[in-house]
Amino acid sequence: METGCLRRAHRAASRLQCTAILVKIGLSVALVLGGIWSSNLAVAGTVDPPSREVAIGVNVPLDWLAGAIAASGYWQLADQHALRVNVATFPEPHYLASGLVIAATQGDGGGAAGRCTDVGAGWDWYPSGFLHGFGTEVGAFYRTRNNHDYYDGLGQSFAYDTQLVAARATIGWTWRGESLFASVATGASLGYERGTRRVYDPGSTSMPTSAVHQAVPDLEAYFRIGYVFGR
Repeated sequence: METGCLRRAHRAASRLQCTAILVKIGLSVALVLGGIWSSNLAVAGTVDPPSREVAIGVNVPLDWLAGAIAASGYWQLADQHALRVNVATFPEPHYLASGLVIAATQGDGGGAAGRCTDVGAGWDWYPSGFLHGFGTEVGAFYRTRNNHDYYDGLGQSFAYDTQLVAARATIGWTWRGESLFASVATGASLGYERGTRRVYDPGSTSMPTSAVHQAVPDLEAYFRIGYVFGR
């Protein structure tokens, strides 16, 4: 009887020892895994985030002499993606042509005048990287027009005071050095214009005004030179 009790006590002690060993092994594995996980977190925390760049570009300074001024800001969102914000103001698009007409007619009539101003933003995609090589843009802009056409005293002429909201899509190419870049793009836009139009008629003393509500398709193009800032 005493021998049976001793055997049972011995087996119970053995089971306790095995359980203790298993617990120690489990704790050791948990500590090792926990240490590896903590070290991975520490390493991941010290990795610098990918660098992003910003850039500023302007139109060719020669255009400034003609009264056309434009500037674009570029903000890199990812390796191949960027946001471009654009502001531009330029004379009535036909003012150079009207000047040639005035010169040819020895100064009779009045030249086209006024300005257009637009503000827009677009999403840019560069397959080869930010401001490198081929690129596309899809965006939108708001443009105000306050101008009048060439007036020769013989036919009708029109003065516009309108606002345009349009979507724009372009394709282009960018040449980039270390920090300097040059970018050219062309494309098309489609929008809706509203406002007023005044008619100048040499056969009438009145200048009637009518409402403008029209869809406006147009061609788009720009050239920018600028500087890239790393951050």
